[in-house]
Amino acid sequence: MMLKANGLENVQLLRQKVVEMIALNEGIHAVAVGGALIGYELKGSWQPSREVANSVKVLGVELFVKAMANLIDVTGGIPATAPSEFDLEESLVGP
Repeated sequence: MMLKANGLENVQLLRQKVVEMIALNEGIHAVAVGGALIGYELKGSWQPSREVANSVKVLGVELFVKAMANLIDVTGGIPATAPSEFDLEESLVGP
């Protein structure tokens, strides 16, 4: 929607960044589900694979940073430069 609002929906590089964000999200989800499936039973409850769960945690943080960088590129920098809600409350552009 942001690409369309800015008239950039046909810019291939930006569309590729959106697709990359979707692919990263789906990949992390797939690994997390896989970790749950190859888990083990412990005292009557199912536990995910610890190794895979920790890998997903590490990858999730790294890929979140990558996704945020892509988001900033796609939106023209607005999320990175916009004032926070706290700044807006205390300024002339507040409520």
